[in-house]
Amino acid sequence: MATYYLNADSGDNGNDGSSGSPWETVAYARTQATDGDTLILQTATAHYISGTVTFAEGLTIQGETTDPANHIVDFNAGNYSWELGAYTYTIKYLTFTNFNEGKSGYYPILSLTNSGTYTIENCVFRDGGVEAGTNSNYGGGVIGKGSAITNATVTVRNCLFYKIDSAHDTNYGVLITVMGASNSFTLTGCTFYFGTTETYYPAKVMALTATPNDSKNNIFYNGSGEAIEVAYSPASDGTYSCHYNMTSPPAGTGNITSDPLFVDPDNDNFHLRATSPCIDAGTLI
Repeated sequence: MATYYLNADSGDNGNDGSSGSPWETVAYARTQATDGDTLILQTATAHYISGTVTFAEGLTIQGETTDPANHIVDFNAGNYSWELGAYTYTIKYLTFTNFNEGKSGYYPILSLTNSGTYTIENCVFRDGGVEAGTNSNYGGGVIGKGSAITNATVTVRNCLFYKIDSAHDTNYGVLITVMGASNSFTLTGCTFYFGTTETYYPAKVMALTATPNDSKNNIFYNGSGEAIEVAYSPASDGTYSCHYNMTSPPAGTGNITSDPLFVDPDNDNFHLRATSPCIDAGTLI
């Protein structure tokens, strides 16, 4: 298992991929990497995605530091995806932005498939658009797959989602989609923020039929004035979480509906104030 480096500012795909001689693009790096390798995105202006990248090997893809703000993956306002295969992936310390996942397909920006194992942690998803084509087709989103998949294990933890709107209209749009009862889904320590800057709003945060579906220690904030549903399935699987102004909040163990009291969300500061009701309101995991 090897480790390779990428730098969108100083890298070149003719380099050897070492720390001092990084490659430039994710699309090229995946053609050189093999199953189990690690791709490290160095601090750069932004790593621009100009088309869908299909991965045929399991990888760790991460930022060089633990601050996602240093490693921006910019989708160029395109309807592009990282199509992850039936392997093991860990994606962490990255910021995904400027995506526009519309009606045309089943593929979110991180597209999953049958029998894969996916861990997405300490990432930020912001300033993008999601939409689905019909009530039963949750096509363009952030994480998942619009059509049903089987036997996948999906873990999303300590991620932040904000300034994400429904790309074309108010009727549809889902951020996370894991359809299929044979899948396992875990969501912990994540924050979803819907403010007043979006043009349209997604109808649901999630579309799930995964079993088990374990969601806890999350914050869902709806300051938009629009109806947005978390949509757990089953509803009882959402526990020890804050659902502020969300439609039909679940009555699961430890849930609250109070304002979480972020420090300054208008300026991207989602730390909690000292008086936040969310402090010490979660559960050990």
